[in-house]
Amino acid sequence: MEVRVGRVSKIRTALLVILALVATVISGSSAQATDTFRKEIVGGTKAFAFPHRNGALSVGSCAPEGTRLQTWQLGNLISDIMPPHVLCDDMANAVADPDSNFVYVPARDGDLPTSKIVSVLAISEGEVKWSADVPCLIRLGSVSMGADRTLYLNGDPCFGLGIYGISTVTRAVKFRVGVDNAVSEIKAFNTGFVVRAQSSFSREFVYYSLDGQQTGTYIAPQTEGVNWNVSSWAVAPDGMLYVAMDPGGDSRCDENWTELAIVGRRANGSEFGSLAAPNCIVPPETLSGLIKVRPGGGLVTLMTPNQLPGFPRLPSTLALIQETGVAHYVALTNDRYLGGVEVDTNGNLLVVRSLESFPNPCGCQVEATIFDDTGATVETAVTSGYAANVDKRLFTLVGSHADFIAGALSLVVEEDSKLYAQIVPMSHLGDEFISHEVLDPAHRLPRKTVLSFGDSIAAGNGTGGSGGYPNNASSYPARLGELLDWQVYNYAKTGACAGSFHGGADGTPSSCQTSILSDQITHVPDAVHPDLITITIGGNDIQFAECLKFEIGFGGENVCSGSAFTQHLQALRKNLREVSKVLRQRYAGVPIVITNYFDPFPSPGQSCNIMPGLYVYINAVVNNNPAKIFKDVVLLRFDAQAKKFADKVFTQAQRVVERLNTALNEVAAAKGLTVVPLDFSGHDLCTDYPESGSTAWVFGPLVDVFFSGYSSIDHFVVEYKFIPTHRCTPTPDCDTEKVNIPARTWDIAGYHLTFTAVLRSNALPHLTDDGSLEVAQRIEGVVQR
Repeated sequence: MEVRVGRVSKIRTALLVILALVATVISGSSAQATDTFRKEIVGGTKAFAFPHRNGALSVGSCAPEGTRLQTWQLGNLISDIMPPHVLCDDMANAVADPDSNFVYVPARDGDLPTSKIVSVLAISEGEVKWSADVPCLIRLGSVSMGADRTLYLNGDPCFGLGIYGISTVTRAVKFRVGVDNAVSEIKAFNTGFVVRAQSSFSREFVYYSLDGQQTGTYIAPQTEGVNWNVSSWAVAPDGMLYVAMDPGGDSRCDENWTELAIVGRRANGSEFGSLAAPNCIVPPETLSGLIKVRPGGGLVTLMTPNQLPGFPRLPSTLALIQETGVAHYVALTNDRYLGGVEVDTNGNLLVVRSLESFPNPCGCQVEATIFDDTGATVETAVTSGYAANVDKRLFTLVGSHADFIAGALSLVVEEDSKLYAQIVPMSHLGDEFISHEVLDPAHRLPRKTVLSFGDSIAAGNGTGGSGGYPNNASSYPARLGELLDWQVYNYAKTGACAGSFHGGADGTPSSCQTSILSDQITHVPDAVHPDLITITIGGNDIQFAECLKFEIGFGGENVCSGSAFTQHLQALRKNLREVSKVLRQRYAGVPIVITNYFDPFPSPGQSCNIMPGLYVYINAVVNNNPAKIFKDVVLLRFDAQAKKFADKVFTQAQRVVERLNTALNEVAAAKGLTVVPLDFSGHDLCTDYPESGSTAWVFGPLVDVFFSGYSSIDHFVVEYKFIPTHRCTPTPDCDTEKVNIPARTWDIAGYHLTFTAVLRSNALPHLTDDGSLEVAQRIEGVVQR
């Protein structure tokens, strides 16, 4: 079966309902009336639809019990969540990533309309995968997503006017642009975004680059004696700006008509359009929110009058506009409610309206009409009827959008507070869109794939679940997929080794109960065809965590020395060679990347604020030798002794990491694997504290140590309290090592000594969110070479 994939609607806001809800092929038809597929998908008083290219459709709804976000695929509900502190208006401002199942939703610090916008929630698979803090907003204006997946937010900031760029890759504020006036709307294009001031009289449009730098300004023209207003505006993917202008009460036409003019700015910065000659073709009191850019230049705008009950109904006008002016107009009949307008890649125009009488609605139908680029009717299709005698407007096209794929129009309609999907076969649509075979899960979209194996470092331990597939969205393989725009299958799992104790090479530690060979490769479905394989392994094979615990005072034994260490390294070499052999047999020709292990500590000789506190703890508690600390303090040698202790730990860690990486590099060289070095200098665990002035890529432990001595003539206090910047999750389970010592006392040489300590491992030595992104970027650099 051939799977045909073309350009999937440059109009990102279109609804891909047909992919999400139909598992059968609907044949095209040019009949004037036809039955349609119809399915209730979610309830609520309002609804918002967010499409994804993989065939899923996320639908937000508002109801008295709160907002809800559901995702549908192939007619099945695959996820359902009521996100916290999200109001109806916030759901309306949500943005979907068309290339994944993520929907980005603004969230508040409470559940009241007066609550402030403080974060953006990244929702996928029915849960909040991560959130990004947003500078406080009293009122949110709009949200838009740029070509680089930056979210642009505007509104009324709590502290000064501005536009915020939130990166969905780094999950943090990318920039803040200060503005003099509040912004009404932001529209993104391929290399930047355009903003317009909030005032309805504003004619100024400001261009910005993707990183928030102002690059240009366009001011729509005026003519003397006429107060031209901006009716609507649109930006083409290349940055060409179209502005629809009308003169309001200053029209030079008769009482039945007003004027329309299209002006704007080309991508190269030159301006076009004129307000000199009247075009008396648009009904007065016009609303024009439906404006679509046409492929190859020009646009379409659908002008519809105010629809007020009890007043005469005037016809809507469809204007097909070229760059320098109006080419064609189509007057639409006045007995229809307007639903939406779309443009396909061939320039065909699709107008959707409800067939209901005016002014009282009835149980009616939906009409879809295709016009060619001259305004001539090409095809009309009518849906089956709705239930009669419902005292409300029956037809609402959610978000004023429709879409057409493979010979069919898909709609989301709201009727009697219920949301439905409808599909109308049409023979003149779909040649440039995804074929229905994509509905078969056995066929996949042409999107590259990362397949990842490894231990807790690759699984994302400390930033969420780390028990294997499905993916932790904060793990470095998931971040790599975001950077490359590839799909990710991450089978890495906490505790994994290259080979297991029961089936691996001699010398494999007995703690290796799960492995890449026995528990990861065998779980990958045959339908997964990777374009890149990543591996991070070795820490559990040499029991590196036990080494660290021993060195910094959390107990355990020193397993990273002597003959046992040598045996573990040799077993790792053999098991990793077997891993490489199996992967080469199963995925011939696919490049394999293996990361080195990073040293979580700084180099010997460098300072680390937490080490003196650990030095106190080890001597006072682990070694039961408080007299050592007492002597170091009274003899004024404490700092030197603590520094000596730190250098010993750093030297030992460096030695272990070097031997581990040597073993990994030897196998990589023999088996043709690409090695990605990981040097975390300046971003080690000692930088995971506000005082460091740097960003940590490794979780640092919580250290709170107090040691004091009092005599009749003197006293001293040694106190070290350091709270890490990054806190692991899920808390407290991620604190695999905990120490709580309320108080211990000793009397030595006339001094009364007191000691207390609270220590938390805080997922040491795993990657923070920043660390996962850094590793992903290192691998991305290798891939792109």
